[in-house]
Amino acid sequence: MQTVDRIRGIKGTDVFYDIVQIQLLMASGREETATQIYNNIKKDIVGRIGENVELYCYFLYVSTLIVREEEYTAQVLSQVKKFFENGYDTYRILWILFYLSTDSDNKSIRLVRIKDVINSGCISPVMYIEAMNIINAQPVLLRVLNQFEMQVINYGCRNDIISEKLAMQIADVVANEKNININTLIILKKIYDKYEKDEILTVLVTQMVRMGMTGENCFEIYEKGVLRGLKITRLYEFYIASMPKKTDRQLPKIVLMYFAYDNTLTDADKAFLYANVVTGRDSYYKNIYEGYERNIEIYVYEQLKAGNISDNLVVLYKALLKTQLVCDDTGTFVSKMPYMYRMQCFSDVVRYVHVRYPQFTEETVYELSGETAYICIYGSDCEITFECIDGQIRKDTIDYDIEKVFDIQQYAEVFEAAGDYGKNNSRIIMSRICEMRKNSQYTQETLKLYKTIKKEQGISEQYKQQVNAWMIDYYYHYYEEDDFWHEYNYVDTDNLTKKDAGKLIEILIDSSMYSQAYEIAGIYGCCMAKAAKLLKMTDYILTNVSDGHSQIIDEITQYIFRHNIYNEPVLSYMCEYYNGTNDEMYAVWKAAVNYNVNVLHMSERILAQMMYTGVHTGRFTEVFADYYSKIPDMLIVKAYLSYNSQFYLLRQKKANDIVFRVIEECMGDGYGLPECCYVAWLKNLSRNPVALREDTSEKELAQSVLNELCEHDRIYGFFKKFKGILDLPYNMQGLTIVEYIADPDDKVSLTYSINGADRLVQVMKSNGWGIFTCRFNLFYGDSLEYTFIVNDSNEQTSTEPVVCEYKDIQSENTDGRIDMLNDCLASRQQHDLTTLRKLMYSYCVEEYVTREMFTIVK
Repeated sequence: MQTVDRIRGIKGTDVFYDIVQIQLLMASGREETATQIYNNIKKDIVGRIGENVELYCYFLYVSTLIVREEEYTAQVLSQVKKFFENGYDTYRILWILFYLSTDSDNKSIRLVRIKDVINSGCISPVMYIEAMNIINAQPVLLRVLNQFEMQVINYGCRNDIISEKLAMQIADVVANEKNININTLIILKKIYDKYEKDEILTVLVTQMVRMGMTGENCFEIYEKGVLRGLKITRLYEFYIASMPKKTDRQLPKIVLMYFAYDNTLTDADKAFLYANVVTGRDSYYKNIYEGYERNIEIYVYEQLKAGNISDNLVVLYKALLKTQLVCDDTGTFVSKMPYMYRMQCFSDVVRYVHVRYPQFTEETVYELSGETAYICIYGSDCEITFECIDGQIRKDTIDYDIEKVFDIQQYAEVFEAAGDYGKNNSRIIMSRICEMRKNSQYTQETLKLYKTIKKEQGISEQYKQQVNAWMIDYYYHYYEEDDFWHEYNYVDTDNLTKKDAGKLIEILIDSSMYSQAYEIAGIYGCCMAKAAKLLKMTDYILTNVSDGHSQIIDEITQYIFRHNIYNEPVLSYMCEYYNGTNDEMYAVWKAAVNYNVNVLHMSERILAQMMYTGVHTGRFTEVFADYYSKIPDMLIVKAYLSYNSQFYLLRQKKANDIVFRVIEECMGDGYGLPECCYVAWLKNLSRNPVALREDTSEKELAQSVLNELCEHDRIYGFFKKFKGILDLPYNMQGLTIVEYIADPDDKVSLTYSINGADRLVQVMKSNGWGIFTCRFNLFYGDSLEYTFIVNDSNEQTSTEPVVCEYKDIQSENTDGRIDMLNDCLASRQQHDLTTLRKLMYSYCVEEYVTREMFTIVK
């Protein structure tokens, strides 16, 4: 009543609550109060029949509680039925009919009507409660588990109003169902948890097995079935399949006995069972292990043969792996075991693990089982990435743990027995090569692995080149056989480094494979090979193969010569073809001379090059002296003489005596020489002209050269030094020669002033090879002041002024009247009047005689 009052306070004056109040008052025995309220609202309710039929029917039902006459109740029932059957078939009116009807004991009909209402969309708890009351009272009315039945039972489970009998009936119905869903099993689980009846558990387990349900969420049910001793087909298989995979848990004895004689488990479940048994074989399974041992060994062999791996198989392999299991069927897989790692990814988005090695063109992909993958790592330089469910490849954003699976030392004997079975696995070969190189193990086995991996598919070109380099290094340092000609086919000669090429060249030379070594040297050069070994090859090539010029031979001979290693064929070749710096060519020339090798052509090239580069050393002279002593080319000789003569004249460099000796010999033999050679030879004689008096032939030759030069108007200042020794030609009598050395292409002018007179400009005469001259007739006491002006192609330069005073006095013979006049002037300045008279008299006599005896031809 308090509840009704509270609702009335919220909803206001709703007549429905008046009717409810009447019902409650009648139930509590307060009939007078109920009748009073009934009479107060009767007229109002009857007047609003059409507005709310359900309210009116409820009012009629409550009125039967007050009137309490069978006839009246029958009338009310008839009237409510008419409403229900004429469009007002709501669950509320149905509920009223249930309590008015005289056939209320017919639970089956009532249940059918409730089913119709609920199937029509009714969700009122009233109907579900009525339905639960019916089937709880008569469980046999539950014959099927269609939608209605499932809804009602679910309601009963949620509200914990299913009786034990009904629970048993539900189990019987489910047992006969062929197609059930997970909701049915959930109901069975709930009613079993409440009543714990084996009959219900049997149905539940049977249906779960029939549906193939496994997983740790199912294990509790299967375990109860096992512990209750239920006789259900395949119960133990599903018990094992659903069990948390912890190999250290002890299994029921009945389960172990069952599988010892009849084992139809999947491979994964069988692996768990056997791993569990093996784990406890020395303790709680000690008495039963013997019955499993043979089956476990066969299973392990089959799994090794299939190449399978998992956590449970690892337990079995570690416990049972021995050399007897290694054979043709299992060896390939066992050979991979030293490289196996267990990876656990702490991410639910990873699908595959990718392992890539720089040595290979393709990566290896491993699929995850849950969070775990067993991968093989053959080298520390691998790259591990993860392929996720979105197709993206990730690396650093995935957390994982990784650990090695097998202790190599513990299973060393087994892995050694399986070693040969990994000979066709390129990744194992790569790993073995790395290990052997790390431990400096260079044996025939190492070489065999090099050869094998080079032929494997999927090897990167970079790694092939690396292995090829290792092979060459092995042949260079460790190969002791004398059949390298056969091994050479395994060596790739493309894309070698200079260092590897040098080693290969030496190997080939040591194996007397000179032509092959020569070919490699032609491709890669020879700078990394030992010169002593290259000499052997070069000697063979020059002696037996090639007699012409070769750029490769050029490089090799130069290289070995720089290391002071050579022989006669090498020197002969270099004398014919070598060109280098002056010092390098001289070194070759010197060595060749010591070996009595023909150096004629080398001498010519050296002389030409030294002259071109402006060399003026003793080596230059040494080469020329040797060259001239043989059968020289006179063109070279003339060039040498001209070169040294110009050095002597233009650069004031001292020339070796051989230069002047050869010039003299050439003049004696009638060879024409450049003008500079004659000038240089004559100037060299002018250093000691008195010596000509003792050598008549040389004096005659000097006179001839002097005359020839003066005849061609080539007059130089040093000619005066021959005065009194040679007859000076008339055209140089009394001349003062001013000389300047410059580039023959320059224009040289002389600005001068004599005795302070006005300055004059005169272009100096060039001899064509660098000496410019200007001639003056100066008398004793004259002062000549002059400056040189040089015009080249870019600029004009001037020298500092030079002052020259003429003070020459002829001590002995006087040549020509200019000298006589100079003597007169000198005597006058010295106040030697006696000498002056004598000189003047001589001048007058000579002039008179000349005038009387000679006539000038016009």
